[in-house]
Amino acid sequence: MTKQFFKIERNAKLDAAITRAKAGKLFVRPTVTFRRYIVINRENGHAYTVEFDRTASGTKLGRCSCDSKVLCKHLAASLPLHLLIASRRFSQPTN
Repeated sequence: MTKQFFKIERNAKLDAAITRAKAGKLFVRPTVTFRRYIVINRENGHAYTVEFDRTASGTKLGRCSCDSKVLCKHLAASLPLHLLIASRRFSQPTN
């Protein structure tokens, strides 16, 4: 996946992507690689790979394999699952 990363922050672009995601029939499935998800559009059968990352300064980033040049619905659909998995992963005590 060579597409550019988008900065993930709460703004009008993310709100629009969330609205598009809610309107579609999208299914999000985690992969074995942390921060990577497969989003399947159940209306047309297309599957897209979404990947999240974080910079050293804490900026949240995301990218998708779709052709969109803006923050897409696939990224917005997979964000809640990623945040849940990441919060559980990093809240577990290490021995």
